[in-house]
Amino acid sequence: MAFWQFNQQWRIENERGARAAYREFLIISMNNPEMSRPDLLEQDATPIENERYFWYVNLMSQTFEEVFAHVPEVDAWVAIAEIQIAFHCGFYLGDDYDPSLYSARFRGTVDRIIDEDPLGFCH
Repeated sequence: MAFWQFNQQWRIENERGARAAYREFLIISMNNPEMSRPDLLEQDATPIENERYFWYVNLMSQTFEEVFAHVPEVDAWVAIAEIQIAFHCGFYLGDDYDPSLYSARFRGTVDRIIDEDPLGFCH
């Protein structure tokens, strides 16, 4: 019984961690909606806009690293991550993305999304 309770509490805490990380990312996204645009890399952006976008996608990537670490088996969380990665596919195809900084799970997801190109942004 104690193991079951511990296991349930552990799952609740993990999901709470994933929710908190994603909530912070959503707040940043709502405060900076221009960073959410998947076509930003195709626009004539200023160096400051490019820098902001770089950090935005890195924060998003770290958020989904936390999601994969905390709730890797929850399909809804994985689907959210995959959609966001697909929206910003151009970033992951560029020189600013360093796959060595991320987990095998994250890298595999990025590679699969690039190959499948579900939203048509990975050209």
